[in-house]
Amino acid sequence: MALENEYCRVEGAPSDPSLSHDATLWIGTMFPGDDADELMAFYGVEARKAINLARADFMSQAGGLLASRDRPARPIGLLHCDDTSAPDRVAEHLIDLGIPAVIGCSTSKEVVTLASQQFIPN
Repeated sequence: MALENEYCRVEGAPSDPSLSHDATLWIGTMFPGDDADELMAFYGVEARKAINLARADFMSQAGGLLASRDRPARPIGLLHCDDTSAPDRVAEHLIDLGIPAVIGCSTSKEVVTLASQQFIPN
């Protein structure tokens, strides 16, 4: 299954080693995109910048996420998703990909709904 779809885009330059590494730990984000109202779109842009900065820091300092002392660090990849119009479809896509962690959501209500209905298995 492809990482990218109509709602989600991989963050990174084509030369980024995490984009093609088999051990990459993919983290999903769900924030408002450019189609949201002005304030929410600004929030989404700034949240993605902060997450990109954190990822860059992990990658530059440790080469990724350290799994153990005897294994190399796992590169971290980001899949940024726009949850403005269809957060349930975005969540379903991330779940289908087996993404182990999702950061964000536009609203607290969205977090509660998606967590109880999709992200946390019954």
